[in-house]
Amino acid sequence: MTDDGVAFGSVALDGNGSKASVVIDVATGEAKDSEHGAVPFSDYAGYGLFWDDSANTMAAYPHAK
Repeated sequence: MTDDGVAFGSVALDGNGSKASVVIDVATGEAKDSEHGAVPFSDYAGYGLFWDDSANTMAAYPHAK
């Protein structure tokens, strides 16, 4: 979750493991599709933290301005 009240997550689309990325406004509870294919597992000091299972690597990307 970011300091401005946005949480990130994914939802199951079917029973076959397909997922879609979503963003949630914590104040309203409104969820909508994310334009991004991956969601961060955490947020730290203005960076989204992402984990890549295939490479066993963590990456940090700054928030978009």
